[in-house]
Amino acid sequence: MQQYQINASAIASEDFGDEVIIVNMAQGNYYSLRDTGAFIWQGVAANLSTTALTDRLTTHYAIGEAEAPGIIDAFLKQLATESLLLPADPPASNSTEPVPAVGEKRPFVVPLLEVFTDMQDLLLVDPIHDVNADTGWPAKK
Repeated sequence: MQQYQINASAIASEDFGDEVIIVNMAQGNYYSLRDTGAFIWQGVAANLSTTALTDRLTTHYAIGEAEAPGIIDAFLKQLATESLLLPADPPASNSTEPVPAVGEKRPFVVPLLEVFTDMQDLLLVDPIHDVNADTGWPAKK
């Protein structure tokens, strides 16, 4: 499976535990990840390998080890299609890190990426887009 990392140069995100809100500054879309989607995002943010993500998901949720990798891979590809993630090299560590046992597993819900475009015009007008890395903002013209 392809490894991914958060596209930190193009997005801003906030983790609320069971929900992650993400804003794509370049496209003007914002996103909501809940439950298993937030759980997977948190794993990517922690630089977990896809193997570690699978172990973590199957330990905490009622999902089989055979089906988890395909679901995770499809979800990560969807996040990458929206430019929220970038391809990355496999992490040097943590791919074999043991996952602590939990009590009763939570019911598994297929991760869902909710896309919102209703504030796209407003987000794209934001002057943050005019920032120049060398001269700052406002840029003299």
